[in-house]
Amino acid sequence: MRLMNGVFVHNCKRKPGTKNRLANALWVANEIEETVIDMNTFSSQDAMTIISRRYGVDLSYFTAWNGKTICIERIVGSFGEGYTLMPELCRQILISNPGSIAKCSTDDDMKMWTRTCIAYKAYLDGFVKGCRPIIGLDGCFLKGKYGGQCLSIVGLDENNGLFHIAIYLCRSECLATWKTFMGLLAPYLTLHPSKLTFISDRQKGLVDAVAQVFHHQNHRFCFRHFYKNFKKNFKGAHLERLSWGAAKAYVQEEKEKFLDKLDKDHLRARQWLEKEPYETWCKSHFDFTAKWEHVTNNFSESFSNWIMKVRDIPIHKSIENLNLMMMKLTYERSPYHRVANYVVTCEGLVLPIADSSLWEKPLRQVEPPPLVRETGRPRKVRKKDANEGSEKNQKRCGKCRLYGHNKKTCKGQPAPKQPRKERQIYRVDTGCSRDKNRRKMVFDKPIRGENQGGRPRGNRPRANLFGTKSEVFNESTSRPRANLFNREPVVLPSMPSKPAKAKTVIDNPYKKVFKPVRPNWRP
Repeated sequence: MRLMNGVFVHNCKRKPGTKNRLANALWVANEIEETVIDMNTFSSQDAMTIISRRYGVDLSYFTAWNGKTICIERIVGSFGEGYTLMPELCRQILISNPGSIAKCSTDDDMKMWTRTCIAYKAYLDGFVKGCRPIIGLDGCFLKGKYGGQCLSIVGLDENNGLFHIAIYLCRSECLATWKTFMGLLAPYLTLHPSKLTFISDRQKGLVDAVAQVFHHQNHRFCFRHFYKNFKKNFKGAHLERLSWGAAKAYVQEEKEKFLDKLDKDHLRARQWLEKEPYETWCKSHFDFTAKWEHVTNNFSESFSNWIMKVRDIPIHKSIENLNLMMMKLTYERSPYHRVANYVVTCEGLVLPIADSSLWEKPLRQVEPPPLVRETGRPRKVRKKDANEGSEKNQKRCGKCRLYGHNKKTCKGQPAPKQPRKERQIYRVDTGCSRDKNRRKMVFDKPIRGENQGGRPRGNRPRANLFGTKSEVFNESTSRPRANLFNREPVVLPSMPSKPAKAKTVIDNPYKKVFKPVRPNWRP
């Protein structure tokens, strides 16, 4: 049988906004796999957009998220398998980098992974030999399937560059995890010849953990996080400038000036700041051993941003990629060091880990932690505070005239009323007023010249059509103004005589006839 004719091209298009039950997560993973490989960052929203443009099918967010997760597992490995490989990965790190810290802990009863600490010997020695005695403490989320936290200890080299010391992967950020993490690093960090200075955001057990593990070391607070708690009760751009000025002042006298102004404007604001010792947040009271004047913990958050690309992949791949990133950083910095301390800091080497195909099989099965899915859509970007936006978008109170709140929620004193600015007043004579004046002065017809009526353009003086004031009313003036229209001086006719009242002396013959024009005042 032979088909002679027919329509063999299918051009039917599905209406936009339709859904299809066959568009499941597995089908989505097959469609977006090549795109995920080519792109550095890929979100669930990108998967929804690609499927909608290609096939006109709308996906739910969770279908797109599950499809992306399946696709990532095909590329980088399984999330659950990574926890089984963690003990062997730590062993490989110790083989290639002797003297390092690589510990993986599990729950013996549940046989589940609990925590992992990684610290290379090259960076532990480099911190002791050549880094500043500044240590930043911070934590960030792991964005993989099972979540978790990545706690980090970061230092600064002699050139104020980031110097990674150790990371600690765990389920949550609390006093117990920070205390365990610092306890593992304390024997190495205390070998530094100078007194250590820690700086943190005071969250989730950090203050107590530093006080318990490092008894005689300094602990500063990040003033940016400190101010976030301050502005919950004391809002406004004016109080913000005073509080930041007191924190950044180099001299204690200058700091007192800012606090005195703050005391006058809001007494409880100064009392709130003084709850914490000045040595923890004021630059003028910092210890001189650190020789580091910053009042924020931004360099630790820069490290969290640096490892952003390895936070949403399986945990064993995260550590392997972090190992490669640190090797590259050490290699790029070493040839350009000129100062002796800077060279000593990076003289150690981070050696590569053996390929996973050469690893030994795990002796026991390690299960991943329980999968906890919170309500709502999973967040990838942190919430920004109100003070991180521009001042143009800030609210302004109509009562105290400060930024950050409105009149309904204002708790401050009303601002004094500002006096109105005196604006310069200009006198403007209209054509109608001049005509009326000429009729009163017994002129037959008003003379209409050019450039009459309305306001004069620019700074050009207005033409006087019936003589200047000096010509008409004061003939004794020595310098009368010139006529702008090159006309002869206007000779006024004699005014009609009226019976004069008794005992009246007429000094000016036009006194009763001429009335000054009522000026038209415009601001």
